[in-house]
Amino acid sequence: MPLGNISLKDNIVRIANGDANMQKTFDQLLLSNNALTPELRWYPGKKGYGKGFYVAPFIRFSNFHGEGIKIEFTPVNGVKDNITLSGDVKSTTYGLMLGAQWFLGKRLCLDWQIIGPHYGSGAGTLNGKSSFTLSAAEQGAIRDAANNIEIPMTTVRSEVS
Repeated sequence: MPLGNISLKDNIVRIANGDANMQKTFDQLLLSNNALTPELRWYPGKKGYGKGFYVAPFIRFSNFHGEGIKIEFTPVNGVKDNITLSGDVKSTTYGLMLGAQWFLGKRLCLDWQIIGPHYGSGAGTLNGKSSFTLSAAEQGAIRDAANNIEIPMTTVRSEVS
């Protein structure tokens, strides 16, 4: 997926009751990703390869990139400033796909991927730079805010310098 706006962002904001801050964040956010998913297919039926129901264990390697989120803050000097964040997340997941495949001609087939749950892990970094040097107190405030971020099933570690 090339770098661009998040899909269905208007629906996400609508679900969040039109939150203005969320709208602003999603308007600024740009995302891209790519993935490689090798799989092995096993056709248990008597029809042979490429015909009928299949079970396919797979592994997926994904890379996501995001940029453009601006965090507004007021430093000690009282003048509002922004830090623009960007970062990457890489993940590896393992799963099992269930599906069915039918040949519709000599060179055309229909592949119905019914379900493919997967489980794995990922890690990423999010970086931002201020346009000026931050004092120790300002760095501490940003560090405290970052350490209070809670994302389900995620460990968040932050470094502010």
